[in-house]
Formats: sequence, C-alpha cells, structure tokens
Amino acid sequence: MTRMDDDGTTPPVMGFLGSRRWDDARWQGTTFRWHPTGEAPPVMGLVFANADAGKTLFGEWVGLAGNRDPYEELSVTIVEGSALGDAPGYLVHLGADAESTQAHANAMGVELDPDALIEMQIARKMDVADDVSSMLDRFKREYTRHGEFLLAPVTARGDGRLFIDIELGIVKTKINFLTVDQIVDDLRRRGFDVDPIAKLMFEPHDNGPPGLTWN
Repeated sequence: MTRMDDDGTTPPVMGFLGSRRWDDARWQGTTFRWHPTGEAPPVMGLVFANADAGKTLFGEWVGLAGNRDPYEELSVTIVEGSALGDAPGYLVHLGADAESTQAHANAMGVELDPDALIEMQIARKMDVADDVSSMLDRFKREYTRHGEFLLAPVTARGDGRLFIDIELGIVKTKINFLTVDQIVDDLRRRGFDVDPIAKLMFEPHDNGPPGLTWN
C-alpha cells in the first residue's frame, strides 16, 4: 500500500489512509454504540491494539479538518454475508471516494494521481457468532434515524471494557451497506469469473492483494 505523509497539500483522506500509523495502530476490530434513548447519532468504533497510535491517527485528521468530513471523501462500506462457505460476518472497508476526493483536491488547487486514490484502501473482516445478536442491525437503525454517525478510535482497557474517544471522532453522513450476493451478482453481470475474485476479497492470504491492507 502506498504510504503518504500529509504535508497539508492533499485532501485529509490521503494522509489518513496513507499514514504509516495504521501499521503501528493495528486495527483489530470494530464495534458499534448508540445513545440509550436514541437522542444522539450512533458510533462506529475502530478498535486498535496500539491505542496511542490509533489516537494519533485520528488526531491527525482532526488537526487538519476538525471533526467533520465535509466532502465525504472518506468512504465507509460494510459488506455483509457469507463468502465461499465462510461463517456469517461482515467486512468493513475504508477507502478514498474518488469523486469527492477529487472535488476537494480541485478546491485546494491540487492535482491527484488516480492510481494513488485506488491504493487508499484498508479493510477488516469480522466474523459474527451465530449465538450473538449483531450490533450492526441497531447501528443501521440509528444511522437511518439520525442521518449521520461518528467514526472514532477505540481503546480496549485492561478490564476488557472499550473506551471510545469521541473527541477524536469524525462525523460522517454517508455509509454504504452491501451484501456479498450484491457484489457477486454485479461481478457476474460484468462477465467476471466470480470465485477467484471473491476468494481474494474475503479470504485474503498473507497480507492480501496489492493495494489492500488486511488488518
């Protein structure tokens, strides 16, 4: 994956997804939270093995753009379903939205390399046990209700509890929800051989395909 150090001359998403701190932070899980009475937007938390590095990563975005993503240049996608006989689960994918990032770059007077946008991708596959009710369903309802959510770093404490650092969160108004079946059907309509592509996407080996970091 191409790494970039943000010097303030590129849209925030390029520095965020291209940061070397993803390697240090080690994204190991995803969690969802919501207000007990539904009075506030829900939270999607990224759990990092190295809490300090995760906080620094989000802190860099906040330092550049505040707690907002006004161009919605950071694309968040959740893909649900079983792939190739896998257990039920979902894939969380973060990427640079090409159109939005280009729009921001144009506003900044910056020319972007299209190949660099393609490389700005990070994903984490989560398996969901059959006997555990998914928090994702509640997150979806709360997101639909409020029209936004907070993407924030999470620290796993010694007692097993999770601490969400909302001050370093990014308010998002867009998220994509897809299913494995939708992706497979689209690939088939476009004439692709589905099995090897699905295997590459959902059952990565080693560090995954070039341009995609599997955490």
